[in-house]
Amino acid sequence: MRMIGSSLARAVDVIELLADYPEGERLSAIAQRLELPKSAVHRLLAPLCARGWAEQDPATGRYRLSLRFAALGRRLFDATGLHDVCQPVLDRLARDSRELVRLTLARDGGLGWLCSAQGAPPGLRYAPAMTGPVALHATANGKAWLATMPGAEVRRLQRARGMAALATRPIVGARALLRA
Repeated sequence: MRMIGSSLARAVDVIELLADYPEGERLSAIAQRLELPKSAVHRLLAPLCARGWAEQDPATGRYRLSLRFAALGRRLFDATGLHDVCQPVLDRLARDSRELVRLTLARDGGLGWLCSAQGAPPGLRYAPAMTGPVALHATANGKAWLATMPGAEVRRLQRARGMAALATRPIVGARALLRA
């Protein structure tokens, strides 16, 4: 039983790693990042590919997750009903503020993007993709979340994530900007 749990944990590690590389990643790079032999990584990828959860690009040899994971996640998200509750509130806030509004979920010592609404008028708008981890020190969501924590917890997150600075206050004034 322990071996099955260990294999499952490694397979999840492969899935989580590939989620950060939508363009795919070479077998050797996956093995190096996970500190596993290439043969072990190949044994983990083979059933994922056979069942359609991952695929190997025939031209580059890179492995990537298939969109089955996205469809599964969307199915789960829709089943929770969270979108039906949150989206009207986000839409109203975005319309009233004329800003981009995003909802995040706190999990595993970080934040993850859930949904958003754009309230800015047509024209030049900045709406970065909702992929990857939320930069806690550089987003409104991250700064607001960090501001709710004691200083020791913020410093722990800073060390764990390798962030140079976790500013929880905006830069105000020319002197503060020059010091930053």
